[in-house]
Amino acid sequence: MEPERIVRMEVKLADVPLLILAGGRATRLGSLSDDTPKFLIPVDDRRCFADVQLEWVHAQGLRHVVLSVGYRADDIRAYVGDGRKYGLDVQYAFDGAQPLGTGGAVKRAFSVVPPLIVVTYGDTILDLDVAAAVRATGEECSALMTVIETPPEHRSNATFDEGRLRYDKQQPGADWRWLDYGLLVLRERFIHHLPDAVPLDLAAPLRDCSTRDDLASFRAERPFCEINTPEALEVFRHRFARRST
Repeated sequence: MEPERIVRMEVKLADVPLLILAGGRATRLGSLSDDTPKFLIPVDDRRCFADVQLEWVHAQGLRHVVLSVGYRADDIRAYVGDGRKYGLDVQYAFDGAQPLGTGGAVKRAFSVVPPLIVVTYGDTILDLDVAAAVRATGEECSALMTVIETPPEHRSNATFDEGRLRYDKQQPGADWRWLDYGLLVLRERFIHHLPDAVPLDLAAPLRDCSTRDDLASFRAERPFCEINTPEALEVFRHRFARRST
């Protein structure tokens, strides 16, 4: 959105629920995820990815978390529990027998949809200020997407057109140079308008939002760190593992 069209939001982050999408099978991790859900992949001899991400969540000032889980959901619930050990209130939304996809998981996560939610993924640590991203969500926009200039190993899916964000995961332009960073802020009306069909990817409704000038943006400056391949996991461990003394 153009700067003059953005109405800054005053929101207490502790009151905004965070939905973490952690239901995937993690096939790109190969045998590493045969018996362990990606969310519980070990980072060092004491902690797993869940510990790192939920500590990050608390440090950001978020307090209410909904974990959307599917593959080996019982293992995740047994490990994380109600979240008190992280200083959080953690609840669960379950895929069930059929994977819901990212859009389906968002649609089904809340029995009563809050006015505003933050969404991120259960395989990535983001290096940004979540409160600043929430404040950047215009009152007139249904959603906000965080973006970053595309790293060399990724494929762009977003661009700016006269200051307005354009997003298309399936058919990006050849000259696009921006990438979905992995954190969304969604308003109640965006969630209500999601179709009930599953599985449902968030990519289509977010693309439609962008074509209606209904998708605000927040530009991240520092790279994310993910665990979705064995190589990425090794980099993640090098950065986040706590060395025994």
